[in-house]
Amino acid sequence: MLASALLFGQATLVAPPDVCVCAADRLKGGWCRVHQMGYVGGIAVHSGWLFDTIDPHGHDVDVTMFPCPACQRAVATDGMCREHKVGFVGGRAYFSVLTHHLAKGTVRAPAEISCARCRANARGHGWCDRCKVGMLGATTLHDRAEYEEAIHAAEVLQAADRVAARCDRCAAAMVTDTICPVHLITYKDGKAVARS
Repeated sequence: MLASALLFGQATLVAPPDVCVCAADRLKGGWCRVHQMGYVGGIAVHSGWLFDTIDPHGHDVDVTMFPCPACQRAVATDGMCREHKVGFVGGRAYFSVLTHHLAKGTVRAPAEISCARCRANARGHGWCDRCKVGMLGATTLHDRAEYEEAIHAAEVLQAADRVAARCDRCAAAMVTDTICPVHLITYKDGKAVARS
């Protein structure tokens, strides 16, 4: 729905074209125009269309434009409206479960992480029982259920990144639970469920 309104190129035009930003982007999320790839929660994304669809930094929105009661509750609580597939953090809208949870987390540089387990988890992902935090890339998540949901959404993003090599629109539909306008395949939870 709303994800289809995102314009290609929006997130991919942030850095100058001849400056590699992979190191910073791997940490905080962003697109490197030198290497034509982006990062979301430490996950490499090779499709500009998919990266812009996942919209890692969200959008400033007029929250009054969301009349749905569940959306308004989500705005008030930094929650997510499951019906419209939009989450809110600090008044910004996030159009995927993954980016919503990442927005609620805290990005920490490896040098800032004193726990060896958490530091190892930050190289990929994992939960630390001692610290009671999960790491998804450099992002610390404090709620175990949200962490598990974010990990599942990250797995869907990785699968979508592989699909993007054959169809960017299918990849975008995988992460947004929508339909690919090219192949008319409807996706739910990262899997094809119907063909129109």
